[in-house]
Amino acid sequence: MGSACKAHTEDLSNNTFIQGHVNFYPNPTFSKINIDLGNQSNFIGSKIKVTNILGQEIYNSMISQQIIEIPLSSIATRGLYFISLINGENKVITTKKIFLN
Repeated sequence: MGSACKAHTEDLSNNTFIQGHVNFYPNPTFSKINIDLGNQSNFIGSKIKVTNILGQEIYNSMISQQIIEIPLSSIATRGLYFISLINGENKVITTKKIFLN
């Protein structure tokens, strides 16, 4: 007899509106990741945090402009990372998976 197998996927974003208006590129990347906040000026003063798959924070910075460049290759090795946008109340707005090749 066969058994059923179910796949489970989980959206890492807490806000689908934000998810569609913030661009993380290129992904995968070889060196840097760009975050384009578009016209989301309410992010100014929020924080960007990069963590590895163990949950260790490897980078954080305050958001001061609409397009942010993070030099991943100078702070990390190849692998999977998570980039989170965190508001002034320390709540995660959105999180994206990024692959560094």
